[in-house]
Amino acid sequence: MFALLKSNQAFNRTAAHPLDAGVRIASHIGDLPAIESNRAKAIILKGTLSDEIKRELAALRSQVPPGFSKYRGPVVQTYKNGMPWTGAYIPTLSPFRHLPHTLEHMAGLNLAFRKATGQSPQMATPASITLTTLSIDAKNEAEFRDVLDPTKIGLSRPLCAQRVDRLLCVYSEAAGSGISWLPGTFSYAEEKVVQALYMHSADPDFMLRQYNTQTLEPGDIILVKGSLDGRGRDQLLMHKFTRPKGAPIICAQLQKNY
Repeated sequence: MFALLKSNQAFNRTAAHPLDAGVRIASHIGDLPAIESNRAKAIILKGTLSDEIKRELAALRSQVPPGFSKYRGPVVQTYKNGMPWTGAYIPTLSPFRHLPHTLEHMAGLNLAFRKATGQSPQMATPASITLTTLSIDAKNEAEFRDVLDPTKIGLSRPLCAQRVDRLLCVYSEAAGSGISWLPGTFSYAEEKVVQALYMHSADPDFMLRQYNTQTLEPGDIILVKGSLDGRGRDQLLMHKFTRPKGAPIICAQLQKNY
């Protein structure tokens, strides 16, 4: 009952997006629990990247190869002993080990995400972060449309059938490279139509604009409701990674554990 009251209070502090009342605009990270309200399908919190993070991204650019890669980390806690365990899943040779300010920002998102979605520190499975690194050149453009190969960038296509609540935040030097989303409600059949149009369009970004696609900026946070609890399609938001243009992007992706 207390959690429901908390989520409704947070919801009342948010504002409806003009194109989709289920997408709520928050003014403070403490408003993220509004995602648990039955009236919300996503919470957007505008953010900025510090100068330190921007410098780290600039230094990272030459170290990230074109294509798609995923890294696990950082885990904020181990729940065996409660001691900090930051960066435990980041490979030794990964360029991410040189991003202390970026990783610190991600750790803060992890804590806020756990609080917003009711995940207590006593849970056995920690909510780790998946770093999804995207970069593009002419050679791998096709990978951004490949829906069959799970090693490719399937999340670059629009989708809304996510099982669990998910928080996404993009780190990039490029403006307009945050998460994209489509206002409105889409049935499963309609979702597949949009995906097919996107994958086969000569100009997929132009195609999405016909659906009033909205694109966030780097540093913006979006918390998207999942469907594991049997929520209807009216509570799911169609969203996607923005295809990078020139500069690579890093997406911190947190998913709720059950």
